Amino acid sequence: MHKLFWLAIIAVAIALNTMQSNLEFAFGFTTPWFLIGLVLSPIWWLATKRGRKDPWKWYDWMNAAAYIMVLLFLLRFAIHSYMGSMSVHAAEPVGAEGRTALHQKIDQAIISLGSSDSTRRQNAANFLLSAPPVFRSNMESAYEREAAAIAKSLPQQIDAYTTLQSLFVASDATYAGYTVHLDAQDISADGKNEITKDLRNQAVTQICSDGGTALLSMLFGKDVVRTYSHPNGEMFFKTRVSWADCQKR
Repeated sequence: MHKLFWLAIIAVAIALNTMQSNLEFAFGFTTPWFLIGLVLSPIWWLATKRGRKDPWKWYDWMNAAAYIMVLLFLLRFAIHSYMGSMSVHAAEPVGAEGRTALHQKIDQAIISLGSSDSTRRQNAANFLLSAPPVFRSNMESAYEREAAAIAKSLPQQIDAYTTLQSLFVASDATYAGYTVHLDAQDISADGKNEITKDLRNQAVTQICSDGGTALLSMLFGKDVVRTYSHPNGEMFFKTRVSWADCQKR
């Protein structure tokens, strides 16, 4: 077996998980599974012992750990797919408001994404990212419908200086367009720097602390992009907020 084959498998696993979240989470998610594979690698060693001619080298153990990691991933995916195909209404007890216990747990996890407690926030993220693919698809559809409904009510005055003009959900991000009711010639360079800094901090605080479908969509890899323009259409400021930004709070 090739000495670096195990490393290639890990790289692919991290890349696939990054597509669903971000690099930091993907690395932290993949590493424990590889370590579990390493712990279980003696099973592979015993299973292949009879037909083996040469003793294992260090990279044979690493390759075995990578193979086991892949098998565990496939097993995990199969279990989640099976759970997703089951009727949660039949499997979970119904609460006082007619919602299942599972639905209530999901609702609480989505709210907890906006928590200032990093441990609570990460536990919620882990729970939601481990949900079956059908959950992600359903939530993204609900988020798109919610954004479309808000877009129909625009423009909306946010405060004395800003108005939300547009909102739409694309494949890579959610785009929100604002008008800043300030004339470009009336703002100095220092004044613009101070305003844009405040707008950036405001965007991160508002988006990351509001536990809801927008934050859930960010967890799944869809950033929020805010653009601010003068009344004449001239670009004033643009900022992008990702789930990684929320994790740094």
